[in-house]
Amino acid sequence: MSEQSQMDAIIDILDQQQRQISVLAKRCDRFEAHGMAIALVFQALSGALQVRGAISRDELVVLMQTLIERTERIGGKPPEAIEYLRAIQKGLMLDQSPGTTN
Repeated sequence: MSEQSQMDAIIDILDQQQRQISVLAKRCDRFEAHGMAIALVFQALSGALQVRGAISRDELVVLMQTLIERTERIGGKPPEAIEYLRAIQKGLMLDQSPGTTN
């Protein structure tokens, strides 16, 4: 194989890898956006429940803790999923928006 054909082969490989990286980056962006959307929906739902007096913020925090514990017991879930649930729970604990109750 000539030096030129080796260089062409390397360029082709790099080009393919760049396209694959681009596709993966787009997928990561979609997953991140999806995760943010889930968090916003959960936040809106919890806010609506709190405003209606159906559940307090403290009860939501306890509910999230129960969900986290059960998810850990089931096993097989990626650690990132557990951390994501903990982040939602932490957000609930820090939420001081008007209309929320303890």
